[in-house]
Amino acid sequence: MEGVVSMESTFSGCSNLYEVDLEGVNSQNLININNLFEKCKKLIKVNLSLKNISELLESNNCFIDCENLKFINLSSFHKINNNMFLGLKSIPTIEANELIYNDLYYIFHFNLNKAVNITITTNESNNECAKGNDEKCKDCSNIFKKIVQH
Repeated sequence: MEGVVSMESTFSGCSNLYEVDLEGVNSQNLININNLFEKCKKLIKVNLSLKNISELLESNNCFIDCENLKFINLSSFHKINNNMFLGLKSIPTIEANELIYNDLYYIFHFNLNKAVNITITTNESNNECAKGNDEKCKDCSNIFKKIVQH
């Protein structure tokens, strides 16, 4: 996948897709995953811990109409779009790194007005929100049901 620039709508409409594991796949030039899993109504688990994903620019409506999604691994992502999770029927557990932790907070709390389970995957413990030291995240305990630092 090293030369792939866009995966837009790659799995769109795959009605019998249950799980996708792209862990470690080299995505060096990937910039677009818009509508990647659109209308994958039976999709339960997605592992998007891609290798070299630093150039990703577009991830809008990535999970739109995913009715049964329970888990998403975004631990390799450095940034995400505000519209990445629009159209989800329920909020899955998300595995993420500290770089997008605050982005997830704002997306789910302010944009979608939903609570979300987030597992932080890092050996570092410098995330001020996770430690409760960031003023803007004083009510994190009300928003995030679970935060685990390894």
